Amino acid sequence: MNLSFTIALHALTFLLKHDGECFSSTRLAELMCVNPAQLRAVMKILVAEGYVQSSNGKLGGYSSTARIAETRLSEVFDLFRAPTLDSRTLTGKPDSTCEIARNMSSVVSDFAEAEYRLAHEYYTRFSISDILNTIHIKEDIHDKHGSDHAAV
Repeated sequence: MNLSFTIALHALTFLLKHDGECFSSTRLAELMCVNPAQLRAVMKILVAEGYVQSSNGKLGGYSSTARIAETRLSEVFDLFRAPTLDSRTLTGKPDSTCEIARNMSSVVSDFAEAEYRLAHEYYTRFSISDILNTIHIKEDIHDKHGSDHAAV
């Protein structure tokens, strides 16, 4: 899991809840408590892939598309998966004289691929509407115990 994936899930869930409404990147970033530049980078991908609509102008911004509700989390996970492990993540060198160093990056890469497959399989079980439903349940519990928050 990474920040871009989390931002994407947050944005999609928020836009699903506010279906038919349009939010500027500044306003959406404020409501999501994230940096507007980070949000725009994520939203650019979501728009390009057809998960979100974007409109320009004074009243422009981001809005939901019909496909958001049933979007599987695995689809979003795949969009924001780090393409490969980099040298800062891996140790050792294939040409090392030490057998551990010679094979460590290969072993860790295999682990990373297995981890990805497990996470992907897990995320196929859930949709954006499942996140929104879970949030509604948590809010119902929270409201029963009293709160002073304003719903957005």
